[in-house]
Amino acid sequence: MARVLIVGSNRGIGLELVRAYANRGDTVFAACRKTSPDLSAVKNTTILEGFDVSNDSVISKLADCSELPEKLDVVIANSGILINNDFNSLNNTDGLLTQFNTNSVGMYILEFAVLYVKLLLKFEMVKFLEH
Repeated sequence: MARVLIVGSNRGIGLELVRAYANRGDTVFAACRKTSPDLSAVKNTTILEGFDVSNDSVISKLADCSELPEKLDVVIANSGILINNDFNSLNNTDGLLTQFNTNSVGMYILEFAVLYVKLLLKFEMVKFLEH
């Protein structure tokens, strides 16, 4: 039975991963900015709200999270956003930069956060699955 942290878990692929690991009998920690009714309905899952990988606050949020176990076996970085604008309607780069910070830089922030916490606090080496 694995201890699995899935970041970006309130809908879509992340939600399906939560369901799959929970149904398999693993201990699942579902981290997201805000939960959803579908995520709340998954049994045997600890929901961790307020995890936003688009900024550095996720580092302290992870470090301060008392619900996480001493050791994790798997960390899945699934967070992402889509700002759906066509090229002709862009009047500035704010949306593109927000999307890039969350979907690209955010994965590195999350990886750093887990490794930082691992080195200084309580985690052993974990496997990363990035999309």
